[in-house]
Amino acid sequence: MKIDTLGVQAFVAIAESGSFNRAATALSITQSALSRRLRGLETYLGVRLIERTTRTVALSRSGEGFLPQARRLLSELAATLNDIRETGNATRGDVTLACVPTMGVHYLPEVLREYAVHFPNNRIRLLDHSSSAVAEAVLSREAEFGINVARLRHADLDSTPLLQDSFVLVCRRDHPLAQNRPSPGSNSRVIG
Repeated sequence: MKIDTLGVQAFVAIAESGSFNRAATALSITQSALSRRLRGLETYLGVRLIERTTRTVALSRSGEGFLPQARRLLSELAATLNDIRETGNATRGDVTLACVPTMGVHYLPEVLREYAVHFPNNRIRLLDHSSSAVAEAVLSREAEFGINVARLRHADLDSTPLLQDSFVLVCRRDHPLAQNRPSPGSNSRVIG
């Protein structure tokens, strides 16, 4: 069975605009091409869908019955094609990563270089955000995943610690803070 999607598209455009001229303009084709498409569909179906005179365009009884189905057919086709395109993009590996600037500058370049060697056709888009904005970007599906430095917890997000960073105070030996020592059992250390 041959499905004449161009003929169906022409029919819907004529029915919705009420004019061959406006329908042809909407589809970016000539009026004669539009007429050929409609004529081909009508020949295939064996019925007249549009009653036309030199001054008026009206749906036939068959056309009135077919219009809702034709609209649904075109809508479902567009949705299906969009799904296939999106699935193709996902299998190609397009991904968006929200990341705090410090992580992006210090850790990601080497990771992204290695990733590009293994997956040269994939694209990664980086979003430079604050820690709270990283979580929001993932929640809103602006990004597939994110990397932040805060221990923000959200019920709808899973988080996995990637690394632990130590912070130190650096001061002169004769500064009053140099006399402070870390409490027992802490991860702190004094660098003299």
